Amino acid sequence: MSRRDLPTQLWLIEDAVGQGRIDQSLRHYDYALNTWRSAEPMLFPILVGASGQVAIDRPLAILLSERPLWWQRFLDTLISTGNSPVGVSNLVSAVHLDLSKSDEQQLAARAIQRLFQLHAVPQAFALYRQISGNSDRGIRNGDFSKANPIPPFDWDLADQADLYASVIAGPDARYSRMLHLTAADGKGGVAAQQLLHLAPGEHSISALAGGDATDSTRRAHLQIACQNSGNTQLVDMLFPTGGSSVKPVSSAFTIPTDDCAFQQIHVVLPGSIDGGTSQAWITGITVRPD
Repeated sequence: MSRRDLPTQLWLIEDAVGQGRIDQSLRHYDYALNTWRSAEPMLFPILVGASGQVAIDRPLAILLSERPLWWQRFLDTLISTGNSPVGVSNLVSAVHLDLSKSDEQQLAARAIQRLFQLHAVPQAFALYRQISGNSDRGIRNGDFSKANPIPPFDWDLADQADLYASVIAGPDARYSRMLHLTAADGKGGVAAQQLLHLAPGEHSISALAGGDATDSTRRAHLQIACQNSGNTQLVDMLFPTGGSSVKPVSSAFTIPTDDCAFQQIHVVLPGSIDGGTSQAWITGITVRPD
């Protein structure tokens, strides 16, 4: 047998696995995957299926941290088909994704979404913190001065023809950017949202906000609700009126001790009754414990 032959490598993998020699089997996986791309459809599903086991994840994470030729295609398969939150989190974390690179940013965003699909929100938040370096449990980018690469822990902004949010110049030097919300053709809904991880207890939220609606039923508002089965609402704060100028607005609220580990913040813009266009503005969103 020749080590340069794929069937030989497959045999060596099986032999090492049969002897419980995981590190050695992974060396042969690496050799095969670096040499024959045709081996990926055969070997990737095996590695994905085994992910989440400590005996596999630890040596595989070390191997992935070296970024072999096949690491990106493997993560793509893992994120698409992996069913172990622990495996997805551990192995994606191992490669230290660089959010300044668009392809790696996309992998990070997809990995977070996959963990949400697997109902693993704590693991998703831990992975977000590791990738982004942002450990803030409350509002992130409340002044809209930065990018939002990994929703829903970063802002998830509506981008539809009749409901959208865009970042524009802010009201002053302190707040150089603000969010402009637009609802057209009578359409309304959630124009911006983010997931928080606030500790139980008393909190307050404040912002600079404004809108062009005068009827209270048509004014934009900011909501915070527990991310639980009942979506328990904690805040429903109306925007001030006054057109494109923004004014201070604030509200106090309490995070319950039970069944409210994560909270969803929604910026809602109702549609215009006459089918026209509604607009609102917000910046400087902060949440503080009281």
